[in-house]
Amino acid sequence: MRLFLLLSICAFPVWAQPEDAKGSADPFLFRRVPGFQIAQFREQPQGAFPTDASVEGRKVEITYRNGGQPISASSIFQHYQRAALGLGGKVLKQTPQSASFMVQGKTSELWLAIDAPDPNQYKLILIERGAAIPQATPDDMLATLEREGRVALYVKFNMDEAVIKPESQELISKAADLLKRSPLPRISVEGHTDFVGNPQTNKVLSVARAQAVADGMVKLGVDPARLSVTGYGQERPLGDNRTDEGRAKNRRSELVNPQFQPKAVSTSAAHPKDVKGAQDHPLFPRLPSYYLFQADTQDSTDVIFATGKPGEARDVTVHGKRQDLVYRFDDLGGKPMPGPDQILKSYADAARRAGGAMQYESSSAAVAKIGELWVRIAAAGGEQYTLTIVTTR
Repeated sequence: MRLFLLLSICAFPVWAQPEDAKGSADPFLFRRVPGFQIAQFREQPQGAFPTDASVEGRKVEITYRNGGQPISASSIFQHYQRAALGLGGKVLKQTPQSASFMVQGKTSELWLAIDAPDPNQYKLILIERGAAIPQATPDDMLATLEREGRVALYVKFNMDEAVIKPESQELISKAADLLKRSPLPRISVEGHTDFVGNPQTNKVLSVARAQAVADGMVKLGVDPARLSVTGYGQERPLGDNRTDEGRAKNRRSELVNPQFQPKAVSTSAAHPKDVKGAQDHPLFPRLPSYYLFQADTQDSTDVIFATGKPGEARDVTVHGKRQDLVYRFDDLGGKPMPGPDQILKSYADAARRAGGAMQYESSSAAVAKIGELWVRIAAAGGEQYTLTIVTTR
């Protein structure tokens, strides 16, 4: 039961110290060897395991350095081996300078490699395999269009062209299917680009790409009289244009209901992608545009929470009923993805409104106590966040 969300949270770092490289932190289940700081940090949406190229998935690389007393490679390996074996994992291989481990969860695997050629430095590599977000169906897209008034299509085009790549034809087919099911009389097809290039050129390109999407759907039976086409170029970004991921999010087409009027609904409203049978905790409704990716409950277990200030925090063991909720962002609605600071602030505010007190706050995690209830919010990025709630009675 305890491993159900392992990989979904391990590849997203949540423990940081003031001396660490900016924006870095330890993985949630694998905290560093004491005395080390993070010198380098890199996270990739896709990468390969160093000793087995067939193992691919989300990748985190962290280089730790120690300016104090040297620590042997065997001591470093034992530190991570205890963590891996404690989670039901196994040792894959160990040499005098390297070690690797694997932990199997319900829906995914965690592959961990440690390289320690120097007593004052070691490198950690994590691969999360098997936790892909389910592909959107026409029903998912239609539900998003009805709920949000728009649905984003990440159609692939060649650079500076408006010709749809073959691998995006399936997406065009899904979009056409959803419009055939939708009773909406009018749909605006809107094009968007990143900020690379000239703004005027990008605007012309965005119109051409929106037209290509509309033409593709018309070929599949959508009534052209229902469609209008426009483009905004780089004027309405969803992501950070300074990063590859942000620019990819900005290069999109959207199907928009021009008559859409937002409904006054609770932020805890169920999402079509929610895992079956799962629901929000009554004190902590989800943020808009997120769905429950995984959920689990343990009736009686020990959970470690951090308390105090980052860099000076101490661990407190709490025993009780545990609930873990993993939320993922649904970008089909075309809404900007919140950052971890917004996520953490939202839940910290909710805890305070419920009469709670914050026990720990960092750039990627927060802990609150509300009477007999403890809650941890872990959010290294906006794509996903995790709530761990323990009730001691």
